[in-house]
Amino acid sequence: DNSSNEDNFVVERCQVGKRNSCSFSVLATVPANTTTYSDSSVGRRKTYNYRVKATNAAGDSQYTNVATATTN
Repeated sequence: DNSSNEDNFVVERCQVGKRNSCSFSVLATVPANTTTYSDSSVGRRKTYNYRVKATNAAGDSQYTNVATATTN
């Protein structure tokens, strides 16, 4: 957590399709100062993209770089 003024973080996920396309949706909103999140709702042999943004009363931050994970 490199933020100093967040109220919370929004974690978004999309499942990568056959053409490497996906549409992000909100997976979770976690409290300020959270540094880890575990996604227990993934399917077997799937690839997912994740991104995060910080939010506060003034608005939203830019999204993080996209992280990709593939399940077994």
